[in-house]
Amino acid sequence: MSKARSCSWGQNTFRCISNHHSLLQDKEVEGLQFQKDNQWCRVPIIPEALFINVGDQVEIMSNGIFKSPVHRVVTNSERERMSLAVFYIPEPEKEIGPDDRLVNES
Repeated sequence: MSKARSCSWGQNTFRCISNHHSLLQDKEVEGLQFQKDNQWCRVPIIPEALFINVGDQVEIMSNGIFKSPVHRVVTNSERERMSLAVFYIPEPEKEIGPDDRLVNES
């Protein structure tokens, strides 16, 4: 079983143990950022788009081909934001591992 970090909310950074999560962002106010090369990058608003974030389980199952990004949610002190996030998390007793075709035994 994977011992990945769990999600945390607020202005903390986090990675999700989920397989993935889907996010329908606010139409006008940004809030999601991801870390790349030790820099924070904003996730732009794309109207009517569904943002899919790969979680730790997909990173494990792909043997590192897909990366679970470190990300955070920031607040805007001047404007409210409403977003809808949906997480897919398998049962906790399920063992998660890379697909056999992606493992080199040598």
